[in-house]
Amino acid sequence: MKKLYYIVQLVFVGAQLATISRASEINEQKKQLIAEAKRALCADTAYEVIGVDKAAAEKTIKTTSINLLQKFHPDTINRRFPGDQEIKKVTEAAYQQINNAYDALKSNPPARFRSFKSLGAANTKNAEGFKELGFDTDCTGKSFDAKKPVNPSTPLYEKIASASPYEIYQQFNNLSIPAFAVDSFSKSGIQKEDFDKWANYAQAANGYVTSQINKGAAAQGYALQVSSLNDILTLVKYTAQKLKDKQIGAARKQETETELRKKLQEASLIEKTTFDSIARQNPAPADWIAKADSSKLMIQTDTKGSISYGSFFSQWDKLHQGTKGRVFTDSDFINFLKQNGITSKYKIADVADTLDQVIYRLQKDNEKLSKEIETSWFGNDGRKKKIESNLAFINTAQAIIKRVRDIYPSASSLQMAQISTTKDKVGTILYAQASIYQIALNKLMKEVQAL
Repeated sequence: MKKLYYIVQLVFVGAQLATISRASEINEQKKQLIAEAKRALCADTAYEVIGVDKAAAEKTIKTTSINLLQKFHPDTINRRFPGDQEIKKVTEAAYQQINNAYDALKSNPPARFRSFKSLGAANTKNAEGFKELGFDTDCTGKSFDAKKPVNPSTPLYEKIASASPYEIYQQFNNLSIPAFAVDSFSKSGIQKEDFDKWANYAQAANGYVTSQINKGAAAQGYALQVSSLNDILTLVKYTAQKLKDKQIGAARKQETETELRKKLQEASLIEKTTFDSIARQNPAPADWIAKADSSKLMIQTDTKGSISYGSFFSQWDKLHQGTKGRVFTDSDFINFLKQNGITSKYKIADVADTLDQVIYRLQKDNEKLSKEIETSWFGNDGRKKKIESNLAFINTAQAIIKRVRDIYPSASSLQMAQISTTKDKVGTILYAQASIYQIALNKLMKEVQAL
C-alpha cells in the first residue's frame, strides 16, 4: 500500500509541475503577444504597422500581413487564451490596426494610402487610450504613474549617460560573449547570471534612449526600435530555454521559425537604419583613410596566399552565371569562399575589410575622373569607360560584403572606425543590440530547423 501511495503522490506532483510549466509558457506567450500588439499600435505608418520596409515586395507585404492577421484574429486568441479579457482587448485593437494598414497598402491608389490613419496616432498614443488597453506606459515608454518612472536614475544608468558611444559599444560586446556565445542553446540554454548582466545593461541603456526621446533630443521613431529590441530579447531567452528543455515539438517548430525569422528581419532593419545614421556623420575617419590609401588591396586567403580583387570578382561573376535560374544560397557563397582558399572567420572578415577599401579607392578614382572630364576636351571616352568599370566593381564588392555580413554579422574595420569616432550615443546603443541579437537569432534558427 505504501508503494502505491508513493506512486500516486509522484503522479500528482508530476501533474502539478506540468501544470505550472504550462502556465508559465502561456504567460510568456501572452507577454510576447502583447508586446507585438503594442508595437503595431504605436506605429505611425502602414509599413511600420505590418513591420516591413518601404521597399518590400507586394508578396512580402501580403504574406506578412496575413500571418499577423491570423495571429491576432479573435478566434485564434480565444483558442489560445480562452476567457482572457486583458489580451482580448489589446489584440482586437492590434487586429483592427493591422487590417487597416494592409487595406491601405494593397489598395495602392495614393488617395486611399494617404488616408490611412494609425490607431496609435488616433487614440492609443495618448495616455487615456493606452490606459484603457491596460498598458503602464505610452509609446515612448513614458510611465502613466509619475511616482513610478520607467527609467529611474541608477548607478548603471548614470555610467551609461557619462560614457562615450564607443565605450558603450565595447561593453555590449564584452557582455554578449558569456550571454550568447554558447556552442549550443539546446545543450546549455541561457546562463542566467550572464544573461541578467546583459539584460540589466540593455535595460539601463534603453532607459537612456527613452530619456533622450522624452527630452526631444532623439527621434520618436527610436521608441519603436527600443520596444522591438526588448521583444527580441524576450524571444531569445524564451526560445533558448524551450530548446534546452526539449519543449519545441513538431507542432510548435514552424511557428517558432516564423517568429525567429520575423524578429531577425526587425533586428536587421534596426541595425541598418541606426548604422546608416552613424556612417552619415563620419563617412570615413582619417585613420582608416590613411590605411586604405596605403594598402595593396589584395584578398588574403588561408591556403592560396594573396589574390587580386579583379581575379576574385571574375570568379564571383562566373559563379553567378553558373547559378542562373535558381536562388544563390548561403551555401553557394561559402563554397565560393572555400574555392578561393578562404575558410577561417578571420580571413572572411578580412575580405569585407579589404573590399571596403576597394570601394573607397574606386570611388575616389571616379571622383578624379569626373573632374578630368569636366576640364578636358580629349580622352573622355576612355575616362567614362573606366568610371563604368569602377562602378561595376563597386557593385560587386558591395554584393560580396553584404553576403559576408549576412552570414557573419560583425563590424568591419571601417565600421569600427566610424563607431569609435561617432557622437551618436542613441544610435550606437540600438545598433550594438541589433547586431548581437542577429547572431543569437541566427543560431537559434539553425537549432530549431535541425530539430
